[in-house]
Amino acid sequence: MPRTQQFGRWVWGNLHREGESYWWLGPVLLGWLGLVAAAVGLLAHLVESGWQPLIVLAAFSHQLMWGVILALLAFVVARRWWALFFALVVFSGVASTQAGLYISAGKTEPGPRLVVLQANLRLGTADAASVVDLVRDHHVDVATTEELTTDEQTRLIQAGMSRELPFHYLVPQPSGGGGLGIWSRYRLSSAVNHPGYVLGVLSVTVAVPGRPFTVVAAHIKAPYPYPPRHWVHEMIKLKALLADAGSAHRTVIVGGDFNGTPDNAQFRELLTNGYADAAQEVGAGYLPTYPANEWYPPLLAIDHVLTANVAPVAVSSVGLPGSDHRGLIATVAL
Repeated sequence: MPRTQQFGRWVWGNLHREGESYWWLGPVLLGWLGLVAAAVGLLAHLVESGWQPLIVLAAFSHQLMWGVILALLAFVVARRWWALFFALVVFSGVASTQAGLYISAGKTEPGPRLVVLQANLRLGTADAASVVDLVRDHHVDVATTEELTTDEQTRLIQAGMSRELPFHYLVPQPSGGGGLGIWSRYRLSSAVNHPGYVLGVLSVTVAVPGRPFTVVAAHIKAPYPYPPRHWVHEMIKLKALLADAGSAHRTVIVGGDFNGTPDNAQFRELLTNGYADAAQEVGAGYLPTYPANEWYPPLLAIDHVLTANVAPVAVSSVGLPGSDHRGLIATVAL
């Protein structure tokens, strides 16, 4: 018997057994579909690539990998033991890459608390009064804002942003997604608008009494629908910038829209040189922030707060009316 025919019989035997009701065929097919989706997601998570389809696939890996749960249930119910074995192998890989999102690192620090807001303002269309309400209600000390337009800057100031956070370094744009801003309750110094980024990266020193630290606001060019080479290059460039900012055990807090999820290898490369994703450190789970203006919930965790030499205490996502992103509120112990 030709090998292809043998393989075909083996596949059919795993889908449907002789004498078994054809009702079981549906669950088994769903199980294999879930298993393949999970395996593809796991592979995309593990591989670092500049190829646009693989970058996008990796961004959706978290959702794809949930397919392994469907596979496990389907194969147990249908008593497909060899298929269940394969599903368990994939499940172990999924657990090793995703479980850390939900497990706190358990770090505790006795120092003073600092509250950070990360907010993408969607081309300056986010409701300014709602942003200021968030700052006031959550007692925010530092805010990083992306897609800050000149008109949005005016609306934020008129709504009371400067009363809540009187010190700021703002580089708005008349239109488009290139504007950035850092707002602070404490005095700022050493402000830099770093060259070489399409949308922009800013940094400042925040003069918290007794322990000044660096804040970075970053907006990295999306790898889709634009050429992915910009995103790949800027992620490498940002890693070097952060390594320099965090040298000599300096405290650094980074808020930004990275257009990359924890499943993108290039984003995970940023979590070196002492940096950690605050949401992962506190076990907040996968916090999707985009898109936030559709009928379905956000799917992609592309907004992040990164920290170096500081202990994250709590991280949660918050609504930003008028924006296509959810914001992040992160509390850290200095």
